[in-house]
Amino acid sequence: MLGRSMSMNALGLTATAISSTGAIGSAAGLPLPLLVGRWSDRVGRTRFLLLSYLASTAGIVLLALATSLWHFWVAVVVSTVGSTISSTVGPALVTDLVPRDTLGRGMGLYSTTGWIGAVIGFASTGHAVQALGMLPTLVASAALPLISIALLLPVHRARRAAGLSVERA
Repeated sequence: MLGRSMSMNALGLTATAISSTGAIGSAAGLPLPLLVGRWSDRVGRTRFLLLSYLASTAGIVLLALATSLWHFWVAVVVSTVGSTISSTVGPALVTDLVPRDTLGRGMGLYSTTGWIGAVIGFASTGHAVQALGMLPTLVASAALPLISIALLLPVHRARRAAGLSVERA
């Protein structure tokens, strides 16, 4: 969000245009949790998480390339798809993987990682933009969801090798 607002401001877009982008992204995300939850039950959670990380990467790349208001709208919709899938399916995957008697701790740890990432991201983004510029910072940010893919693939493979249901993996 910070990068999007800074990019839009640098292009001279108005406060109304900047806030319209947030509204469009939020509206696009409204029906997704209901659909994604149902689909992930059928297709598989890790597949949907992989899709969310790809969408997040695409959204960041589109943001880096955006030069007009409608470009930002497209970037935020794609990013919203990624973040909505992740926030819907991620906790469901945790409940699939963590034993019931430690589920509270597992969910707490999962939730905490997001907050840690947000703190690090917000704390470092301003410094990175000042040191590198907006475009290199966004390009580096686009690599982060790809790292998430690399971390998630072994979970998917291990569940498949163990003979656990891929539909729920």
